Amino acid sequence: MKKEEIKEKGIQGVKKIIFGRTLFVIFAFLIQFALLAVTYIWLRDYSYVFTYSLLY
Repeated sequence: MKKEEIKEKGIQGVKKIIFGRTLFVIFAFLIQFALLAVTYIWLRDYSYVFTYSLLY
C-alpha cells in the first residue's frame, strides 16, 4: 500500500464515523449519560425531604 492509499482510507474511515450510524450510537450514549447525570443531581437535591420525613 502506498502512503496516499493509507491516507485516503483513513479519511474515508473518519467520514464513515462522522456520517454513519456510529455517530448516532455515540450520540445516543452521550444523551443517556447526560440524562442520568442530570436526574442524579436533581434527585440528590430532594433526597433530604424523604429522609427527613421518614425519621420524624
